[in-house]
Amino acid sequence: MRSDEQEQLDRTVRRLVSDRSAARKAAENVSGTDPDLLSELGALGLLAISLPSDMDGSELGLAEECIVVEALGEQVAPVPVVSIYLACHILSACPDATDVAAALANGQTVAGPLINADGSLSDVLIKPGNEGAAHLSSDVPFAFEGTSLTSFLVHADDAWWVVDANGPGVERGDLKSLDTTLPMARVKLVEAPAKRIGSFPPGDLQKIAQCLIAAEAVGVAQGALNLITEYALQREQFGQPIGRFQAIKQNLANCLLKLESGRSSLWGALRSVADGVPDGAASHLAKAAATEAATFVASESVQMHGAIGCTWEHDLHLLMRRSKHCEISFGSPASHLQRLGENALELYGAKRSKSGSSKKPEQDIGFVPSQADADFLIEFQTWLNEHAPPEKVSQLRRADLAGRRAWQAEMAEDNWAGIHWPVEYGGRAASFTQQVLYYAELTKRGVPPLPGNRGLMLVGPTLFTHGTDEQKKLLEPTRRADILWAGGFSERGAGSDLASLSTRAVVDDEKLVINGHKIWTSQAQYADWMYALVRTGSQHPKRDGISVVVFPMDTPGVEVRPIRRNNGDYHFNEVFFNDVTIPLSSVIGPKNAGWSVNRTTMQGEHLTNFLGAHASQARTIRRIAGMLQQREAETGLDVGLRQRFNTLWSTTQIIHLHGLRNVARFTSGADVGSESSITKIVGQENEKAMFEFLIDVMGSAGLEESIWTSAYLSTRASTIGGGTSEIHRNKLAERVLGMPRDLWADEEVDIAQAAE
Repeated sequence: MRSDEQEQLDRTVRRLVSDRSAARKAAENVSGTDPDLLSELGALGLLAISLPSDMDGSELGLAEECIVVEALGEQVAPVPVVSIYLACHILSACPDATDVAAALANGQTVAGPLINADGSLSDVLIKPGNEGAAHLSSDVPFAFEGTSLTSFLVHADDAWWVVDANGPGVERGDLKSLDTTLPMARVKLVEAPAKRIGSFPPGDLQKIAQCLIAAEAVGVAQGALNLITEYALQREQFGQPIGRFQAIKQNLANCLLKLESGRSSLWGALRSVADGVPDGAASHLAKAAATEAATFVASESVQMHGAIGCTWEHDLHLLMRRSKHCEISFGSPASHLQRLGENALELYGAKRSKSGSSKKPEQDIGFVPSQADADFLIEFQTWLNEHAPPEKVSQLRRADLAGRRAWQAEMAEDNWAGIHWPVEYGGRAASFTQQVLYYAELTKRGVPPLPGNRGLMLVGPTLFTHGTDEQKKLLEPTRRADILWAGGFSERGAGSDLASLSTRAVVDDEKLVINGHKIWTSQAQYADWMYALVRTGSQHPKRDGISVVVFPMDTPGVEVRPIRRNNGDYHFNEVFFNDVTIPLSSVIGPKNAGWSVNRTTMQGEHLTNFLGAHASQARTIRRIAGMLQQREAETGLDVGLRQRFNTLWSTTQIIHLHGLRNVARFTSGADVGSESSITKIVGQENEKAMFEFLIDVMGSAGLEESIWTSAYLSTRASTIGGGTSEIHRNKLAERVLGMPRDLWADEEVDIAQAAE
């Protein structure tokens, strides 16, 4: 997350450039760079951010540069700031470039690398001179932001040279560019005088450029999303703002999903910076995801605006032009994904070829543990070393339910089950960061999930927050897995509108008599107790007449009917209640207040286990990589399959980054609310695509029933359970983007997600 100083930097830039008037003027006059804006940026010290102080710079870094670029990109500012920042990185490494750097810092020169728009360096002929001087000849047909530069930095003979862009030997012809605010140029050097200034690796410059353009693209995508969000709230059709319509909401959510994927990938690239340079794979991912987001959001914004979005008078064409400029410059998204996919396949192949190496890589958990966290982790690792050696973990992965329950009891014996519970109830009152470390360690060792997780994560916190002393007696057997819980939420008629549930509990003296049913109840055939929502107040509004009840599954009148899934196994159940009679004391919290009781704060718990979900997908993509390599060895390259693999691999990395960003938000004190839906949507849609791809890679063998066909079929439910992807998209549109709720909808209909 950003520091206070970075937030101040962002506000400074946004105060300076608060609209697209400069961009519109440049488009109207085809004038390119706005000299006044460039001068103001220089006066504020925003051009020399990464230069050292002895070069009149601020000694900041790539992260701060990306903040400036993003803010300027949102307003399509007509200044070649990407080129200028690339020049700063070159000049910072060149001790003989002090005069050029000072001129750049004070705005006397607009320096940038002479590089083709695709990121390639043209061949240069050198005619040596005296004392670091030379004459350079080259032809650069599509010089990136070339019209605006007054000093070219040219790479030749493993060094950088400075050339006066308006000096002798320089032939420059402006190109009529798609993005008129950053026009390219055709540049030809014919023995142009040059001065050698030093060395900086072109490969490192490429990585930095990819991050800067990714930041610019994120700004463009945000600008386009802002325009359509505002328009969707103002524009009315049929007497309603169009933002109330499902089609608009779903499309807005798709735009947000793309934008946040770009943000997460850029965030990941900036986290990878070492010695001023980002990791190569991370910068490829950022460039691909962010620029794809920019073109997608700009295009969809035009579609949702309708005809007005296709006019010259509207700002959208400025954003569309800049988005395409970002997308194509320094390589298309497809080219970067191809590079990532090839590298991943090569890496997985190399790992498989090394025999006897079982060391697992360290996990990225998104924060630096405190000393208390480190001590907590050492204690847990010591315990696991004794109680869960590799052979024990292998047994657990093959164990039946009884074996898994015994393992949870073993963990509970030493207070390692329900670590977030209060100490008085057998937990460790573990902090959020300690919970992340706990799950990370279990994931790294391959320890399977505890069978009683529903009780640990949902029922337990509700009981120790709202339960009576008698009800709290259920906590210890829950922690030890002596009690496994089923959650009674969904009903056939209610669907996502959980507040319309019809299972009723009628008060009879000091008892409740329940009639009705629940469906899609996970593992109810194994459960000992049920935690259910029932209607106790028929005269109350839908939400206010609901109560939370708990009762044993062997209570007379409870009938469990397993539902056979499409892959042939039994996971879900339908549960019927026929005059099920339970004590009135089975109600948790006040009667008719179950809606709020069920929303008991479980802050952060849904974030801590993302490492396990990502690890599962990472294992699957590694397996797919092996299958794909085997197929290609037998039948040759299949371009379509390769492209799908590239996308799946990159999305798997983005899912991890989404989770890490949520952890960073939480640990910095920020609220992580509806944004968690992003991780769910992207992760579960990727899971579906992944197993379908696996079957396709298998070819004819994929038609034979196996564990993979079973997984392919079962993951069709991935985007349905816990609230459908469509419900979560609505949630994003309404709670993040501020769209009005549907006319017929109750508030908080997403309670099923929190419960399941």
